[in-house]
Amino acid sequence: MSKLYSFVNSYLSDIQRGIQTAHLVNEFWQKYLDKCLIQHESFIDWAYLQPTIVILNGGNHADLGGLGVLFKSIRNVQYPFASYHEDDDSLNGVLTAVGIILPEKFSDKLDRMDYVNGLIGDSFDYDIACILIGSHAA
Repeated sequence: MSKLYSFVNSYLSDIQRGIQTAHLVNEFWQKYLDKCLIQHESFIDWAYLQPTIVILNGGNHADLGGLGVLFKSIRNVQYPFASYHEDDDSLNGVLTAVGIILPEKFSDKLDRMDYVNGLIGDSFDYDIACILIGSHAA
């Protein structure tokens, strides 16, 4: 079962983290309705079959920006990702949430440790597993 992992700015309250994640989901819809995108099918499967969301502490603005760069990396052609910026009038365009939809292989803590220990996967899988472990994803 795939999950949307939403990394939200640590300076926001719990309710604001939920609201920013809702904005992020809207960004996914706008981005991945295009059937020409490779990640379209993965997004649609998540949205219609298993819309599970995990909201995590994404750190500060710079940390979120770093996640965005990682998620946009050339290696990541299969996992849908998106980010949400507040508008200029509200919060001066600040990046508040970055998210990625990951397959079940990242859901289990033991599997994540196998990636971190180099037993399975590649460097991108390693990076994702480290982020999830560092964010205390259940």
